[in-house]
Amino acid sequence: MNSSSRLSPQLIAKVIENYLAAHPGAADNLQGIISCWLPPEYRHVSPEVAEQAVDMLCNRGILRAEPHLAGQVVFRRPPRDPTDDTS
Repeated sequence: MNSSSRLSPQLIAKVIENYLAAHPGAADNLQGIISCWLPPEYRHVSPEVAEQAVDMLCNRGILRAEPHLAGQVVFRRPPRDPTDDTS
């Protein structure tokens, strides 16, 4: 078993959430998330696992997918709801 097979989408999603907590304005495509948002010890994650993690975060409303030119999709936190006082 190689080391990337131990990286679950749930673990990668948590690592991405931690990154977003420290960098709330971050925005990048999937490859940028892997190479810039993840610490070095997680950067060998497969694109499929990273995509599953990002999909999980999008489904939970933590990330939003924004289509851009040339078919690229950029992921970022959605804008905060100003009526949400749960923070």
